[in-house]
Amino acid sequence: MEGTPEMTYTKTPIDLARPTGKGSGEVPRQRRRKRCQFGLRPWSLLLIMSAGLALAADDRVAVAEAAAAASAASEPGKQYNVVVGQAFGTAYGATIGSCAKESKRPDISNFSLYLRVWAGGAVEEALVKPETNVSVCLRARLAGWKVPQPPSGGFWVKIGVNLKPQRR
Repeated sequence: MEGTPEMTYTKTPIDLARPTGKGSGEVPRQRRRKRCQFGLRPWSLLLIMSAGLALAADDRVAVAEAAAAASAASEPGKQYNVVVGQAFGTAYGATIGSCAKESKRPDISNFSLYLRVWAGGAVEEALVKPETNVSVCLRARLAGWKVPQPPSGGFWVKIGVNLKPQRR
C-alpha cells in the first residue's frame, strides 16, 4: 500500500506482535547513561579520584612537615637547617624574582618549602605549602639542586620563604 508507514515487529516473551519503528506511535527510549560498577557516572568517579590525589598531596606535605620539625629538634638538624637556608637564599633568591615576573598575576604570599635531601646532598623531593603560582614555579626549578651533605639520608628541611615585607 502506498502512503502507509513501514512497520516492523519484534518478538518478546510478553508481546509477540508489538509494532516498532516509524509511524508505530512508540516513543523512543531515552539513551541510558553508562554507570560504573558502583552506580556512579564516569565523570563523578574522575572527580572523586582527583579529590583523592589532592588529599594524598596534602598528606605528603603533612608528613614532610612533621619530619622537618623532628629533624630541626636535634642540634645537628638545627645547624643543617641554617646552612641550607643560607645556601637557598644565595642560589635561589633571583629565581624567586624571575618566577614572580613570569606569572601574569604573581601571588606573593609567604610559603614554606620542604626539601628531602639524600645522603649525597641532592634534593630528591621538594614540596610547598601553600601552592601558589610563585611557589610551584620555584618547586619545579629545584630539581637536582645540590646542597651540603645532611646528617643522614632522607633528611627533611623546612625553609620559610617570606615574600611580603614584615611589619615591625
